[in-house]
Amino acid sequence: MSDLSDSTSSTTEPPRFCSGCGSPLFPDSAFCSECGAPVSEVVNDLPLAAVTDAKFSPTPVRTAKTPSTKVVAIVGGIVLLLLLVVAGNLVYLRLTGNKVAMDDRKFPVTFSNESQSQNSTPAQLVYLHMIGEFRRGSGDTLMAGSPQISDRQVDIRLKFENTWENWRFVETENDGERATVAVGLADAGAYEYYVLEKKRGKWTIAGTLGSDGF
Repeated sequence: MSDLSDSTSSTTEPPRFCSGCGSPLFPDSAFCSECGAPVSEVVNDLPLAAVTDAKFSPTPVRTAKTPSTKVVAIVGGIVLLLLLVVAGNLVYLRLTGNKVAMDDRKFPVTFSNESQSQNSTPAQLVYLHMIGEFRRGSGDTLMAGSPQISDRQVDIRLKFENTWENWRFVETENDGERATVAVGLADAGAYEYYVLEKKRGKWTIAGTLGSDGF
């Protein structure tokens, strides 16, 4: 009976763990097989939590950072702005038929002495200036017919791409020091007004006054 008890007690001996690293020890080990600590320093009642922390601490998992709401809003705003600009350009080109824009001129516009002598009236000077602007804006592909020129009006046929149009430059006001010239499509009756001022005896385009019929 006593032999059985001794046998049972020996087979049910509690596991031992190293006090240095927490590794389990083989029975009758003199040293820890992991860290080499002497058996005399081992303990039988090392808490399970300590063993788990020493041998099986999980590796931290890196998670992807979610973009902040502010960054998302800024990027979304930029994309929306670009879409609006593209859409606006498409609408503008469709409405204007890819014609040369008339609202990006640099003022004031002065003329040479030769231009002043050959085209002395405000209507003729604006016509001369606009034809040059049209040619530069169309990549020198603009075609022009023979103009009909008078002191206060110039009519000419201009071809943009494959379309011929009747353009008119007509002086509407002139007090000798300040004049207004309407420029636009004669058939449509749509005009943009150019203001000229006389400085030192010469006409200069000072700017635009607005539009009518566009």
